[in-house]
Amino acid sequence: MGMAASVEGRVPFVDHELVEEFVHMPVELKMRWNSLPARLRAVTVTAATASERLDTTKWALRRVGARVLPPETAGRPKLGFPTPLDRWLRDGMLDFAREILLDRRSRERGLFDPAELARLLARPQPLPYDFYGKKVWMLVNVELWFREVVDRRP
Repeated sequence: MGMAASVEGRVPFVDHELVEEFVHMPVELKMRWNSLPARLRAVTVTAATASERLDTTKWALRRVGARVLPPETAGRPKLGFPTPLDRWLRDGMLDFAREILLDRRSRERGLFDPAELARLLARPQPLPYDFYGKKVWMLVNVELWFREVVDRRP
């Protein structure tokens, strides 16, 4: 998706030799539990809750990075490519989503329950990490994919 928008992401980590080395690296170099109690607690929570709170991910990479990067950079939590989807929805993308997801083509396709979609799109939810925006974004992308790929079959 990044390259489709002329955005190169994670370029330093696509080198096949680096990937091959990492695949065979012992797990202890990839992540470390922050403590024995943290490791035990991890059994009782989801992976998303445990990650970055109970363990240190990218352990070897962070050790190497700590030699050349400021501590706030080398030690910060993982970051995805943040996209302000909720703000985009507030700024007009929600109208676009309604046009796509509630139109005749989408309803006749029958992938989604039109009443549930209408409810979802009528009441934006204040969820953390743009989860509301991600829900809407994924639904729009499924419908647009169907239009571009499935509907255009010869």
